Amino acid sequence: MALVDTREGGAPNTTTATSLGNINSAPASIAKLSDAGLTAKTTISGIVDAADLTMTSVSGTSSIEGIAIFTQANSSRLIAWLDSGTGIPFTLNGGDITLAWSNGTSRIFMI
Repeated sequence: MALVDTREGGAPNTTTATSLGNINSAPASIAKLSDAGLTAKTTISGIVDAADLTMTSVSGTSSIEGIAIFTQANSSRLIAWLDSGTGIPFTLNGGDITLAWSNGTSRIFMI
């Protein structure tokens, strides 16, 4: 999973930005890469959910406009790009970042 600063360039093209390396190029950059991964994952009727995730002491001052979720930590294929929702965008400030996934019907994303 990665916190992404799109540098006002808009969302990555998810047709061509299919991996971590493709996301981490102009105009976007990876502001924080987490190897924590999703835990307590479930997929029911194509709706993906997991436990909320906290990244501790996230340094920097980047503005985060999106969250990229990959099939494996730090590599592999992009499976979700999230750029809307409560609290997005936000600015890093050295504190903890808690990603509290929706408890609504769509949860994290649908496949």
